[in-house]
Amino acid sequence: MKQNYYLTALLFILTLNFVSGQNCPAPSIVLPSENTPYSISLLTMSAGSETQWEIIILPGGSPAPTASSTGTITASNPFTFTNLEQCTSYDFYVRAKCSESESSAWTPRLAVITAIPLVTPIPDLSVCDTDNDGFATFDLTAHSNLILTGLDTSFYAVSYYKASNIFGNEADLIPNPENYTNTTPHQTLISVKVYSNIGHCTYYGWLNVIALPTPEVTLSDATLCFNPDNQSSTPHTFDSQLSETEYDFEWFQGNDPISNATGSTFSTTTPGTYSVTVTNSTTGCQSTATATLAPPATLTAIATVNNQTVTITIDNPANFQYQMDNGPIQNSPVFQNVAVGNHTITIIPLQSVCPPFTITTTVTLRNSDFIFQKLRLYPNPVTNNLTISNAEAFTGITVSNLLGQIVFDRKVDSNLYEVDFSNLSKGIYLIRIKINDQSKTFKVVKE
Repeated sequence: MKQNYYLTALLFILTLNFVSGQNCPAPSIVLPSENTPYSISLLTMSAGSETQWEIIILPGGSPAPTASSTGTITASNPFTFTNLEQCTSYDFYVRAKCSESESSAWTPRLAVITAIPLVTPIPDLSVCDTDNDGFATFDLTAHSNLILTGLDTSFYAVSYYKASNIFGNEADLIPNPENYTNTTPHQTLISVKVYSNIGHCTYYGWLNVIALPTPEVTLSDATLCFNPDNQSSTPHTFDSQLSETEYDFEWFQGNDPISNATGSTFSTTTPGTYSVTVTNSTTGCQSTATATLAPPATLTAIATVNNQTVTITIDNPANFQYQMDNGPIQNSPVFQNVAVGNHTITIIPLQSVCPPFTITTTVTLRNSDFIFQKLRLYPNPVTNNLTISNAEAFTGITVSNLLGQIVFDRKVDSNLYEVDFSNLSKGIYLIRIKINDQSKTFKVVKE
């Protein structure tokens, strides 16, 4: 730090001042060794062998003392004057006391101004950087009151300057201190001038302006998940993804604080608008994120069984995938050639955080399906003979054309039989196979 008394009270290198016929030289150098708001210490460097000095302190600008003027005689070096006024100019004169009756001439005037009673160092000025780009806007004038704590603000003023090698260079004056943006990311050092135009005292110091990062928090809109198994909503969890050791949290529903919701996450089954205010525990910087939780879309899934085909129908269509038992996952809601028995079907929502849900279904075969399960007709298309085989013996075979005309009708008792198609015209025929009181019709093409 630089004090202006070093500028106004420079070292006084004094020319030895001898009065004609006098052998007592004046001190060669007198300088202020310490300057506080309420005291000044003077250090004297002797030109002779004296051990005492006489010092006069006068209000700044007073007439110089004469040879007959008297001051304070002291053997202390340096000597301190106390109970002075802050930011006040004083004139000092010193002469050597070589003996009781012999003194030197007075030294030239030494002007010293007492300091400003500031609390130093000047505290940093910090502002929360709302967009975390390393830059923020500072009202430096609002910091002036802190700098001038305990001082008469009608007597003292503060100016701010860009940092340079010259304190108080007017070319570096910050023109709009109430709307200052730091010039280097995150932190900028500027100089401060505290002064009084009345007392002409000045203090120069440094001020750090710091752009503090704010918490980066986001919440995503969501829809509550509906669980068809128990016909209720699955709790949705909002997650700030920030540490509870570094930040404080307060959750709101609408504008109302949520009781005891002070963690980094919050779970709910109630639709609405939710927000979280996150505060940095060290810096106090905070930010808020908001999201909407929509009500659930209820789902009802039905499995329709047609012989060995199972089709899943959902009353609220969306993007789903399907899995039967532990089989492969498929996009189609239709499962074919399903084995007889009980099956669990998992319905998996896509593009959603909602968990899969399941339904169960039972696949059974009708008696007729079971009887004809292993029936085979080949070749089809047929040119000459059509072979019919089955695990169980069939009792009748009827062949008709598309006009309903019967071209072949035979009672049999066999599980293997050949029908002669060689004399039939080309076209499509319907062949009805009868096994006791059950029958089933198949389509055959004659080439």
